[in-house]
Amino acid sequence: MFSIGEMTRQVQTNRNDFRSLRGAGFLVVLFSLLTLFGGSGPARAADGFGDLVHRLSPAVVNITTKQQQSLPDKFRNLPEDSPLREFFDDEGEAGTTTSALGSGFVIDPSGVIVTNNHVIDGADEISIVFANGETLDATLLGHDENTDLAVLKVDSPHPLPSVRFGDSDDLRVGDWVMAIGNPFGLGGSVTSGIVSALHRAIYARGFTDFIQTDAAINKGNSGGPLFDMQGRVVGINTAIISPSGDTVGIGFALPSSTAKVVVDDLIHFGEVHRGWLGVRVVPLTRDLARALRAPADAGVAVAAVVEHGPAQAGGLRAGDVVTRYDGMTVDRVRDLLRLIAETRVRKRVEVEILREGKPLAVWLTAGELQRGEAGEDEAGEAVAEKKPVPRPRARDEMLGLDLSALTPDIRSAHHVPLQVNGVVVMGVAAGGAADGKGIRAGDVIVEVNRKAVDAPDDVRRAVNEVRQRGDGTKVLLRVYSNGRTRFFAIDVKPS
Repeated sequence: MFSIGEMTRQVQTNRNDFRSLRGAGFLVVLFSLLTLFGGSGPARAADGFGDLVHRLSPAVVNITTKQQQSLPDKFRNLPEDSPLREFFDDEGEAGTTTSALGSGFVIDPSGVIVTNNHVIDGADEISIVFANGETLDATLLGHDENTDLAVLKVDSPHPLPSVRFGDSDDLRVGDWVMAIGNPFGLGGSVTSGIVSALHRAIYARGFTDFIQTDAAINKGNSGGPLFDMQGRVVGINTAIISPSGDTVGIGFALPSSTAKVVVDDLIHFGEVHRGWLGVRVVPLTRDLARALRAPADAGVAVAAVVEHGPAQAGGLRAGDVVTRYDGMTVDRVRDLLRLIAETRVRKRVEVEILREGKPLAVWLTAGELQRGEAGEDEAGEAVAEKKPVPRPRARDEMLGLDLSALTPDIRSAHHVPLQVNGVVVMGVAAGGAADGKGIRAGDVIVEVNRKAVDAPDDVRRAVNEVRQRGDGTKVLLRVYSNGRTRFFAIDVKPS
């Protein structure tokens, strides 16, 4: 089980609040708890746990792995009389084996098993131990590091008990859930709790969201199922937050809505075929929304499209605001990235956008993300500091930027690709309109207010047009920076 130490905080009990529960107030609380857990009605969810465990636990398995490790040279070819020989094989050259324990669950009676990738990563041997004590060797059908999923196969002489995936999109915060797994190698342990939160982004990169639960999840629960009260798998237990490595009531499960697509690919292809459009997207900040003439909560903004990619072929442009994708509302960057990745290759999808404030629909045919290639991603904010080349430059007083044409020498000095054209930022004036916005020396202004620029005068004219208009005083810059294209919305004083 992963422990995400850098995200943790120790929570201390407020004893003063506890002591305040006295007298009649304490009795009211106690009576409420007894009504919830001991009374009648739908709140008494514990009534169904015994039946569920009896029905589901035979499909939950323990996973043991062994990995052969290479020996240091000094332990190879040991002398006959060496006392260390007893730890190795007869040749004195074998490595040592390590065992790891995890959990999994059968999704097909023929012997298809789902678990976490980190449970079996690097294993030379994988053994499956069933609830009745039966042990079978397993082979790896496929694995996916991005979602931390793996699919195994065992050959059984008889059909195996299995469970089905449910729809994690139907979960609500507060719903009861139950985990069955192999914590600390004990095997067959059951815990219960509620859904504490949905759509948790526990990793800085990537697009996968997680279900958060307070059901006890410990080391060895990795890869085990998280069930709803109908006995359907709604999540795969994957990670915990803990300062000690043990449960503190904050666990995370990969939603079944994501897992089903990945597992299906791993079964049929041994790898995941992810959709690809060739876009870079950024959050729609309030300033950016105003500059793009869109509501602040409309969706996410397209920062750039890859040349000759599916997005460009379908008519998507930088500056468009994506509001819906394939019928699903887009509220966050991670939402769109996940939806694109889960799109079947060659599927035509409708993308609803706002372009200069007007609603529009474009149809795109999803390509396939090739191994080793970067997929869609949020445009990064970190930019390496660049040393400007001394050149004659012009100061744009309205933006507070020192600008220069993109000469061959400057292009070479700042490693600007040949396909990028625009105006180079040679310096940012302290206290100017662009100061503190994130624009750096060496960045290239590609567009101003959706129009391409090639010279400092082009920038000035575009800025003046905004100042003279009556519909706002924000200038929208599209800037190439450190291999990425980003948007900046900058206030300028009206004329």
